[in-house]
Amino acid sequence: MNHTQFYQNIKSHRFSPCYLLEGEEEHIKKTMLEELRNAVLPKELRELNEITYVNPTPDILEDATATYPVMADKRLVIVTECACLSAAVKETENDGDSTAKKSKSKRNDAAVYAQIIDALPSHTLLVFFERGSVDRKKALFKKLESTGGVVTFAKLSEAELTKWIAQTFKAHGKVISAENAAYLHFYTGGGTALLRGEVAKLAAYAHDHQEITQEDIRAVCVKSEECVIFDLTDEIAMGRTAGAIRHVKYLLSTGDSKERGNLLYMVLRQYRIMYHLTVMKRIGMNAWDWPLALGIHSYSAQVAEKQAAAYTEASLNEALNMLEGVYLSVRTGKLTQDSALENIILLLPRYLI
Repeated sequence: MNHTQFYQNIKSHRFSPCYLLEGEEEHIKKTMLEELRNAVLPKELRELNEITYVNPTPDILEDATATYPVMADKRLVIVTECACLSAAVKETENDGDSTAKKSKSKRNDAAVYAQIIDALPSHTLLVFFERGSVDRKKALFKKLESTGGVVTFAKLSEAELTKWIAQTFKAHGKVISAENAAYLHFYTGGGTALLRGEVAKLAAYAHDHQEITQEDIRAVCVKSEECVIFDLTDEIAMGRTAGAIRHVKYLLSTGDSKERGNLLYMVLRQYRIMYHLTVMKRIGMNAWDWPLALGIHSYSAQVAEKQAAAYTEASLNEALNMLEGVYLSVRTGKLTQDSALENIILLLPRYLI
């Protein structure tokens, strides 16, 4: 099941005896574990009825699950970093190899874990909580999957993230349009953990009005690196060379050498996006498919389309070739990062329509 189905089950108090929480969306995963805690145990009884183990042996886990709760209906047992679910531990055997012996031991552990899951008493709720994704080929995963307790926290889609942002603002008594929610994600470049903090800051800032605007976002939030590059390429596309130079000088003065090198790559990446987007338009690809094909946010695609309009397809290709040459010169030590950035700002306006 996904996190939405899991949350609905929690709210309706429909609990499986055993869960596996896994997937790349760490913040929502942690939030849902807390929701499960709140639904299963009163806060004042948690210390008595909740215990967490890091990769426990089967004996320890069996004892923990058999223990009765104290003044509560349920006991919550949480297992983290379980080796029987990790992709780092293979389940193949090769005689004479110590790794193979460990692997065989883990297979035996997985078999005992499966027996423990089958024999879970009604007063115990067992939760395997794993960072990132687990190895779905492992026997323990297949066992947990058969119980219907696997909850996968995949990265939110753009539509899901926009909805999540709106719901998070609603909890603060604020509203935000879908367009501005997409802009907030583009502007900050963050996942749900970062965005939750940005939402809280914006809600506090907008104390005298209910709807969050793009002006609020620009006033409060920290720009992502991608957004900074969009600002720079905007200056170039509008023919504002002096403004672009000031922008680059500011960035050079505030970042370290690694960040400056990354800045050059990000400019190159942005022109690649603009060029490929121009080609997609020419061949008639549906605009809805651009973000997925380019691996970017839909708002980023909209901005890139506007920027690309200042060039022809041929001039964008020439600009891209120039940028790749400069980037190669930096990588091979022929140019410094700082001089390369200043050079491309002077050269790029030549390719404008």
